[in-house]
Amino acid sequence: MLKKVEPVDSKTDDLLQLADLLTGCVNNHLGHVAGERKQQVRRKAEDLGLIGRENILVWGPERNGP
Repeated sequence: MLKKVEPVDSKTDDLLQLADLLTGCVNNHLGHVAGERKQQVRRKAEDLGLIGRENILVWGPERNGP
């Protein structure tokens, strides 16, 4: 059960920093701009099988109406 949610700076938590890095890699994989170093990390993550079409879920809200 979730009891508390607090903002945390990823600089203070290694695991959160890794999650931020992988989220940025996925964002770049989906076509968003990133610097060369971040693109290198994204390419390595793709080579390792951490990021690819088969393991990225792109969510969008349901659209009701015309």
